[in-house]
Amino acid sequence: MTRSPVLEIDDLTVRIDPPGGRPLYPVRNASLAVAAGETLGLVGESGCGKTLTCLAAMGLLGRRVSLAGGAVRVEGRQVAPAPEGREGRAAHDLRHRRMAMIFQNPAACLNPVRSIGWQVAEAYQLRTGAPRSVARRRAVELLDMVGIPEPARRARDYPHQLSGGQQQRTMIAMAIAGDPALLVADEATTALDVTVQA
Repeated sequence: MTRSPVLEIDDLTVRIDPPGGRPLYPVRNASLAVAAGETLGLVGESGCGKTLTCLAAMGLLGRRVSLAGGAVRVEGRQVAPAPEGREGRAAHDLRHRRMAMIFQNPAACLNPVRSIGWQVAEAYQLRTGAPRSVARRRAVELLDMVGIPEPARRARDYPHQLSGGQQQRTMIAMAIAGDPALLVADEATTALDVTVQA
């Protein structure tokens, strides 16, 4: 029995418009599908477009970077290019609640003025709609799940008080909060030692 894909990327092309230069197309005609419970790895040399493909799927392309062609579907519904009006809002909500990404550089992604417990609780609350008190308890459980020692105490710490590996684990806790259908991991274990990676 074939499972229907959680994520489908069909003929994706990403365009970069450098200031005063010709457009660049670092990702051309990429297609892939990922079913529930499946793991798919993108392999290639540095700069070949792995991260851009992930960011395009998540709808996180930056300024001067755009989707030049193709489509992204989550659980059978198109999320990119974004549909108009009510369908566009529904697509954004679907991607927000059903997909999560673990970024390569946690230090740049964590908010320096919020505790890590607050940030994990916020991620859980946004995805589930749970009350703040429930989200705070769940944040401690998630920090424990990813191997943060003394999670109840460390939940009050700020990102600068953590090691690089602990920051990475906090990002993983934020990503798995709310049990997303799809988890996109961009070199998610780079800062972790081998035992924690396993």
